[in-house]
Amino acid sequence: MVRIDRPGKALTRLDVWSGEFDSADKSYTVLWGIEAWWGKENEAAGYTPDPSSDIRTLHDSFTFPAKKQIDWLDVYHPDPSQHGCVDLLRFHLPNGDEYFASGGFGGDKHPQIPQGEQSVLEGFDVDVEGKETRQLQPIFKD
Repeated sequence: MVRIDRPGKALTRLDVWSGEFDSADKSYTVLWGIEAWWGKENEAAGYTPDPSSDIRTLHDSFTFPAKKQIDWLDVYHPDPSQHGCVDLLRFHLPNGDEYFASGGFGGDKHPQIPQGEQSVLEGFDVDVEGKETRQLQPIFKD
C-alpha cells in the first residue's frame, strides 16, 4: 500500500488513468493509476503514462474549486474477499454541483463519506499490482 497525501493540505487537482483488464471470460475498464496535486506538489501511484504515449489508456483530470467540500465519494470494486481491481472512482462537490467519474462500470459501490456529511479530500492509500489498482482508500482532512 502506498500513501499519497500531504497531511493538512486539500487536493487541488486529481488525475486518474484507466484501461482494459482482461479477466477469464470478460474485459473490464479498471483504474490503473492516480496522481494527486497540492498546488505545485504532486505524487503518483500506479501506471500513469503520458496520454499521448499509450493510446489505449484513458486519462481524466479534475481541478478542485476554492471550496473543496465533497458530499459523497464512492469507490467501486469487487467484494474484498475476491481478487479484483478498482473499477470506478466517483465523487460530487455540492458547491457548483460538480461531478467527477473515472474508470469502468463494474464492481460494487462502496460509499466513503457518511450520508449528510461533507469532507475535504487530502490524498489516497493505493495498492497497485502490475497496471491494476487493487485498493483505493481516500484520505480526508481532519
